[in-house]
Parts: sequence; structure tokens; C-alpha cells
Amino acid sequence: MKCAISIAVLFAACLASPALAQTKATQRTLDAFAIWRSDAQIVPVSTKGAVMAGTLGGPLYIETDIGPEDSGDVSCPATIEFNLQTTQQAGRGYCTFTANDGAKAFGRWQCTGKVGEGCVGDFTLTGGTGRLASISGKSQIAFIASRHDLHIADRATLADKAGGITIWPGLNVTLRQALVSKK
Repeated sequence: MKCAISIAVLFAACLASPALAQTKATQRTLDAFAIWRSDAQIVPVSTKGAVMAGTLGGPLYIETDIGPEDSGDVSCPATIEFNLQTTQQAGRGYCTFTANDGAKAFGRWQCTGKVGEGCVGDFTLTGGTGRLASISGKSQIAFIASRHDLHIADRATLADKAGGITIWPGLNVTLRQALVSKK
């Protein structure tokens, strides 16, 4: 009997809580990718290492049954550390996705890899604006550079105009939407 009363009290509390009773979660798994360009700076930080700082940005596409769909743009500020002896790299940063209707989603990432092979790691959606305000989700992320155009920017810095692709395979997305009651 105590158990039945406890369950009834918990159920009543959930109905009384607007945050719990008036939201609905929608979940989807997406395969997304972006074709990016970057203007970055590469600075040697020791005899064995260098750091690249820049923003990778370009159009965002989501795979559909009939092919890629243009879904907006993405901009990802990035910091990537390179070991010049082992060619290992480790990066971290953020991404801002801007949908064609202006809604935004925000995420953060980290990756590891080898220079020339790419950088693979974890990506987490952290929130958004407009219709994407309640977005959350996770996936792997892969950055693959397809071209580099290096030139000396000043005595201590290289400038890199690069291009490539970023992939978010199996991005699990959850949106919580408020339910409108009809009174």
C-alpha cells in the first residue's frame, strides 16, 4: 500500500510540474557533413611542436534518402596541437550551426590523429536558439583536410589556407518541445 501511495504522489508531482508534464522529446539519428575552408595561423611553440588556431567554416549537409540536403552553415573555431616529430595531433574547439531559417545549434568537440590522416574524436551538442533551443546530442566527429596552402605570415607564423570535410556520422539528436495546452 505504501508503494502505491508513493507512486501516486510521484505521478501527481510530475503532472503538476510544467517542465515535466508539458514537454515532448523528439529523437533522430542524422549523418551530417560540412565542406569547409579555413584561414588559420600556425605558430611553433617548441622545437618539437606547433599550434594551429583558426576557424573552419562552410555549408552543412544532412544525408537523406535522395542525397545530401543543404541545411545551413557551420563555423568551428579550432585549436590543434602538432608534435612535429611523431606527427601526432590533438584538437579541440566548438561549432555553431546556423540553419537556413536562422535557428542555431552549438556544440563542442575534441579529436586526435595524425597530420595528413585527419583528426577523429567526440562531439557533443550543448544547446541552441529558436526552434533548436533545447537541442542535445552526441556523435563522433572527423576532420579531414584535403588541401593546404602554407606561406610565411611573419617571422614566427605560418598562414594556412586549408580546405576539407568534417563528418558527424550517426549524430543522435534530441529536441525537447513544449506542448501547448488547448483550454
